[in-house]
Amino acid sequence: MDGDRQIGSFQADSSGGWLFMSDAPIAAGDHQLSLRLADGSAASGEVATVVVPERGRDIAGRPATGSGGGPLVLLTPEQGRGASTVLQAPTTGGAPQTAAARVAALSIDVIDYGEGGAVIVSGRGRADATIRLYLDNRPIGEGRTDLRGLFRIQAGGAIAPGVYRLRADQLDAAGKVTARAETPFQRAAPAEIAVAEGRVVVQPGNSLWRIARRVYGEGPRYTVIYQANQQQIRDPDLIYPGQIFAVPAAAARPG
Repeated sequence: MDGDRQIGSFQADSSGGWLFMSDAPIAAGDHQLSLRLADGSAASGEVATVVVPERGRDIAGRPATGSGGGPLVLLTPEQGRGASTVLQAPTTGGAPQTAAARVAALSIDVIDYGEGGAVIVSGRGRADATIRLYLDNRPIGEGRTDLRGLFRIQAGGAIAPGVYRLRADQLDAAGKVTARAETPFQRAAPAEIAVAEGRVVVQPGNSLWRIARRVYGEGPRYTVIYQANQQQIRDPDLIYPGQIFAVPAAAARPG
């Protein structure tokens, strides 16, 4: 469902897993996506906000760099516990990958925080393969991909706030590394958000989503802060402690 409008349907497999691909591209703008059973007996308790930029532009309306035409940003709000997730689809040059190539390649897609601050890493690789996680070359967790090639692994032990290099290795039956993916990772500490005189000083653990929820009561309105501070924010997923952002006192809702 996109708001109150049905945009498609699918059949879950025997394990309850599913993958939905829309028949037509989702139009530019903000969309509230949710699920419900076809017989109307149940609906998902979670609603995901998808912000789709216009072709060739980023979510702030500026010309996008690279050949991808701007990112697709998926924002999953908190449901009373845990933490919000920001997933930005990468842009790539050249011809689009086939579905088989996307599934075969190893990738780290989402880094999330669970209850108690546990770090959870999700991604995709070869189906039914062993995935081992490292933080600055220190092993922190291991798991397996499912039959669709998806994995979700919770890191073991406490991770102190700081900037690290997160790596995922895909192993074959003999323990040989067959694929590798790396990404920078900042383990943030939770912090209060203090707004004074229309400005906020970014603290460790802050995000545009959390600031917008504190100021406007709605995480998806982070775009208001982004647009007001475009000279400082190159990527809405990357803000840094010590930055000072203007926070408009009132702003119209996105159309």
